[in-house]
Amino acid sequence: MTDVVAKAVRGAKAEATTSGKPAAVRSMNIWSVTAMGIGAMVGAGIFALLGEVALVAGDETYVSFILGGFVAILSGYSYAKLAARYPDAGGLDTYFNEAFGAGRLSGTLSLIYLLTIAATIALVAKAFGAYATELAFGSTDVVWINAFGSALTI
Repeated sequence: MTDVVAKAVRGAKAEATTSGKPAAVRSMNIWSVTAMGIGAMVGAGIFALLGEVALVAGDETYVSFILGGFVAILSGYSYAKLAARYPDAGGLDTYFNEAFGAGRLSGTLSLIYLLTIAATIALVAKAFGAYATELAFGSTDVVWINAFGSALTI
């Protein structure tokens, strides 16, 4: 079975050529996956939450980012190790299926994960809308905040 999969992969790579040159094979290693996870978490935190964190933490804001960065490193490392162990394009859904089997629990967890992604996108878009409205108009008009946020999402 493994030989069949390997031949199929080689055949797909051979077919994906341009001008007689073989197509570039791209893969992600543990460091690139870890960096991508850290970038997403820290990037959203800096752009969307910096003002709120500064209001709550005051002069200790840097401690919040140090702790958040540490958690992001652990999370990125965990995803990278899972991706290395289960190399499949399914992402987190694959890990749920491996842990709990394909069924209601893994399906429910996958749906919850998709909802959290939607909430994160909405949070970042709303924060961008607030910053863009303040920059463009010097106001906090909700209509413009939502317009900029929607434009970013679209």
